[in-house]
Amino acid sequence: MMEIVTDTKPAAKITRTYVNICNPLTKPSGGVDDYFCKDNTYACLRLFHKKGDTENLDEVEELAGDYENSKLNPEFKIASDNQDLSTEGSKFTLTLHGGKVLDKTQTVEITLECGHSESRDNPNGPNLVSDDGYITKLHWKVAFACATKVGENPPPQQPPNDGGDNTHKPDEGGKSAIGWFFTILGIALGVYFIGGAIYNFKVFNARGLDLIPHRDFWLDLPYLIKDLISHLMETVTSRRSGGSGYVSV
Repeated sequence: MMEIVTDTKPAAKITRTYVNICNPLTKPSGGVDDYFCKDNTYACLRLFHKKGDTENLDEVEELAGDYENSKLNPEFKIASDNQDLSTEGSKFTLTLHGGKVLDKTQTVEITLECGHSESRDNPNGPNLVSDDGYITKLHWKVAFACATKVGENPPPQQPPNDGGDNTHKPDEGGKSAIGWFFTILGIALGVYFIGGAIYNFKVFNARGLDLIPHRDFWLDLPYLIKDLISHLMETVTSRRSGGSGYVSV
């Protein structure tokens, strides 16, 4: 939140500008809806007049937002194509649209400047550069505006708010070696069965189960596996019970 106090008569004028470039602004708890900008607003201006200890809200203006009839349409522009965005002082501009005040289309231009020395835990808010009633220009120097060079690790992020585990999880988008093995095996078996069936049909005019390549082997395979398992079970059982050296009769 950015606050500008102007010493005017008979009451001081206070301009408070709220900006969130990542998510829509959240309305203050316990307040009246009309006292803040509507939902899906990203830049909101509130004008107060203060006399003594009493503040009175006079205006609420939506400067930028994503609404039904007017979209945010964010635009990103680098100040110079030759600059390194990871260096101190590098700048780029983020332009937000969607706001309208008294039928005047509003635009918010935020110049973000890289500041490595700025606090990440408690960053400063933006500063007002100019406001002509149509375009509000802000300058924001923060550490989060510094790009990360290739090969460098990004700065640590805030822990998630959903209470989940924050440990790093491997990328689930690619296949592991085992996954590739079974994929290739499946393709090979598909080629084998389809190719063998076509061959048996063309050469031997086979039908039904006779289309299966090496049919006798595949029909006997369940019995072979069953015999193999039985043999292994007998081997393990005989080793466990044969330690005494006696054979039961």
